Amino acid sequence: MVIQSKLRVRLNSQEDGSFAAEDVKKTIDDMTASMDESLKALQTDYIDIMLIHGATDPDVIYHEAVMGFFESAKKEGKIGAYGFSSHTNQIELLRAANQKKFYEVIMVPYNHKGSYIHMNSGGFSEWDQPALEIEMDIAKKRGVGMIAMKTCSGGPYTSDENTEPSFENSLRWVLAQNKVHTLAVAMGNFEQIEENRRALL
Repeated sequence: MVIQSKLRVRLNSQEDGSFAAEDVKKTIDDMTASMDESLKALQTDYIDIMLIHGATDPDVIYHEAVMGFFESAKKEGKIGAYGFSSHTNQIELLRAANQKKFYEVIMVPYNHKGSYIHMNSGGFSEWDQPALEIEMDIAKKRGVGMIAMKTCSGGPYTSDENTEPSFENSLRWVLAQNKVHTLAVAMGNFEQIEENRRALL
């Protein structure tokens, strides 16, 4: 079993693009508290993967204090790997990741449609699929752990007219592209668990 958790990085730049020292300190304190809360809630002293939740700005996630936090947490044995997830701006974030080569795990939306409607908020998001795939390929070849999310949020998929569209086929499509190592898939009942299991066979 691999345990993955997330924390938020609430750090905003000033008008000149810099970051106030007091805001940086508060951000790191909040990240530390969030990580400790996860360890306590999971009743463990070690989390395999810790991700920044909802990253949007490369300048924030590559701030030296943010990176230092993850390096220290890993050195202290509290986490095994660190990375980020992103719902928006994922191409720029992936491009930065491939240039800076710091984060070890990356989770991005990826499905057959190149877009999704959020199941809770109803918000719509889309991306340049070819551009995203180029950066995903580079990251995976570098050894970054790649995770696809929103895998079923593009709707049921079929590759031909003789096959009924299904979410199972949506998962198979993602896996067939060979751009990720694993999928984040929502499951609401045992039928969906079995559907996801079949897609992996």
